[in-house]
Amino acid sequence: MRKPGCEGKKKKQYVNLTVEVQSEKWKKSFTDFVSHKDSLGLEFFHTLIGNDKRFKDLWHVMKLCFMLSHGNVSIESGFSVNKSLLVENLSEESLVAQRIICDTVKSMGDVEEVTITRSILTFVRAAG
Repeated sequence: MRKPGCEGKKKKQYVNLTVEVQSEKWKKSFTDFVSHKDSLGLEFFHTLIGNDKRFKDLWHVMKLCFMLSHGNVSIESGFSVNKSLLVENLSEESLVAQRIICDTVKSMGDVEEVTITRSILTFVRAAG
């Protein structure tokens, strides 16, 4: 259950933040912000308001918003990977297998990070 007046506190904190942004203290931080270096802005906003008690409730809302957009990125990335794997006449099993391999390699960091073991080589030889 929500606390009474909670939305008002967040809105007031947002209004106060917009005033702060215009101050000399923060104006340079916002004009120098480069979106492609910090795509979500999470680190950027955390350095400004993450530990500031005046914006405690607003920061909570902002973290939730950052998480939502980040969640969509991985889903959209998955669609992109699927599209790159599609080839004419590719069976469903082959597509699923390629996707599992791609996800596994990605979870390990990169292709160079995958350790090729004897059992992997055995499975590959048996598949051919």
